[in-house]
Amino acid sequence: MGLDGISLLGSYAYIANTANATVSTCTVDASTGSLSGCIASPVGTEPMDVVINGNQAYIDDVDGNVYLCAVAAGALSSCVVSDGGATFTLPIQIAIH
Repeated sequence: MGLDGISLLGSYAYIANTANATVSTCTVDASTGSLSGCIASPVGTEPMDVVINGNQAYIDDVDGNVYLCAVAAGALSSCVVSDGGATFTLPIQIAIH
């Protein structure tokens, strides 16, 4: 296991790093698409997917948790389990409509 879900918002990419229990935030170069300045933030146990919705990120992990994190200037913070009391078994993807 290694990289898993990826989500884009503006000039940032958010990448779930399953193997080391982090989510990386990277700057995306608008002309080349290259990633740079990646910073890893610890989130859950083996995060699987990242979805950004405005100033919030939803991240699921292999333990069945869904985390809600604040997003500001590309950085993730204040991540808390926010699964509404539901029990999920190995969630793989999150979609927001």
